[in-house]
Amino acid sequence: YSSAASDVYKRQEEAQTEYRISLDEGFRGDSVQLQINDSVVFSRRVATDSLEVVVAVPDEENLLMVVRPEADAVSSFELPSEGGRVVLRNHDETVSMEAF
Repeated sequence: YSSAASDVYKRQEEAQTEYRISLDEGFRGDSVQLQINDSVVFSRRVATDSLEVVVAVPDEENLLMVVRPEADAVSSFELPSEGGRVVLRNHDETVSMEAF
């Protein structure tokens, strides 16, 4: 039994925070990429009026970036440390976030 193996096991058992990220208004037809702490968690064209992405990430300060390549726009938001539901809206090319 090596300590290296136990280190790997501990990393896999890190606490996770779950986020339910809803794209609610203004994204239909847009190419959207969602990143949390530089990891891409969603990347595609939005075909519906609203959709939800559920993702679990390690407990830490989590930064959400909303990238819209066709609009040449990036918006960033600090996610609540306790996780939960986050709603994104796009009005007049400005993305806003509301946490619940």
